[in-house]
Amino acid sequence: MYYSEENNRYEQLTKKFTVSADNLNKDGVLAISKMLNEIVKLNDRAIKKAYGVLDYDKIPTTHYEFDFPEYAVLGDVIEIETLFTITKHNKLLIDTVVRTKTDISKTIGEGRFIYQPILTATNPNRPALA
Repeated sequence: MYYSEENNRYEQLTKKFTVSADNLNKDGVLAISKMLNEIVKLNDRAIKKAYGVLDYDKIPTTHYEFDFPEYAVLGDVIEIETLFTITKHNKLLIDTVVRTKTDISKTIGEGRFIYQPILTATNPNRPALA
């Protein structure tokens, strides 16, 4: 997981779910789309906590990278952990790790999302969110 050198005050959000047959792809492993859907839900909660509103027109994603080197199978318990902070430049950094929490804990994915609100012309330090 990445950690910002700019600000060490992170907040944490987590989500757990058990892989069901509905979540599997044709190869019998957890579909990436299911994991991304759950990650986006946590990102939405982080945006709402950080800026007080969820508006993708005013808070666009400026960067993201995510890697899934491992996979999960039926019955695995998945834990998604996000740590987020706002930098001194008003960017929202969200670092995410996806782990299995069944027999052996293993990291199956990790990455970072950066959101940058569009600022008002009259106050460049305040997002145009109203």
